[in-house]
Amino acid sequence: DSLDIAYWEWATSMIEIRGGNETEMWKHAQKAREMNPGNIMLDTKIWQQYAIHYSTNNELDNLLVALDTIIAREGEDNYKLHDTRGDVLRQQKRYEEAVASYEKALAMGIDNQDSKKWILYKMANIYGKELKDADKTIACYDSLLVIEPTATSTMYQMAKIYLRMKKDTIKANEILNRIIEIEKDIEDLTNAYSQFAFAQMGRFAEAEAFQKRMDEYVEKADKTMKGVLYYNAACLYSIIGKEDLAIEKLMSAIDEGIGTCETLKNDEDFNNIRENDSFKAIEKLVCTAEEEDK
Repeated sequence: DSLDIAYWEWATSMIEIRGGNETEMWKHAQKAREMNPGNIMLDTKIWQQYAIHYSTNNELDNLLVALDTIIAREGEDNYKLHDTRGDVLRQQKRYEEAVASYEKALAMGIDNQDSKKWILYKMANIYGKELKDADKTIACYDSLLVIEPTATSTMYQMAKIYLRMKKDTIKANEILNRIIEIEKDIEDLTNAYSQFAFAQMGRFAEAEAFQKRMDEYVEKADKTMKGVLYYNAACLYSIIGKEDLAIEKLMSAIDEGIGTCETLKNDEDFNNIRENDSFKAIEKLVCTAEEEDK
């Protein structure tokens, strides 16, 4: 019947889009819609195909229309759609609307804790870096610590907010001391932040001693984690004024594929070496390579 044929046309449109044939995709999708007008389920599936196409081609305005249409049809209770909508709005620098979408996603009671954490991290990033709202940033980190109470990476980010935005050194030091206490006897240094905690409190000798432990640990890590550890080492050595070591570790991080033009330009941990000629050369190299790859 017409419904079966309509679904066949829709299935064909899926095959066409996956093969990169945009013209044929639109033709079959429209034919499916005409054969069974008013079928909400079919029409939603077609809009989902549109969303895939717009996402692949980075057509953000059209993608937003597709997502809003799908949400209106059947997605009010689908947190992933609101999360994706938030991502699109964030790319468009519509930050207030982005966090509103993320809030809707969280309000749906997400069972997957990793998904919930990732949404909260994105919100914290927007509130802290774009909207400059210290209290809402801290609220996001508080929610993250409810999910993972001993996450020292989250604690460190919170401590920086208290130091840089709230100018509350007492609260910041409480958090930094908590990090050191948690990590006092750890052997797996993959996600350690004690070196940064020591550095933020001006205890540079202890920060460097802990970082030397980290430097030895790097050789045990896989390629991706090795790059992250090199990058963190570069940040630490920059903070404590060891420019040559900071540059050396940053170059190693770049060699391992960690470090983007955006992070090099905006990471405050590199403020102490930003005028260093070697740092400028690394930043130019990374940014030029990214521009050429576009």
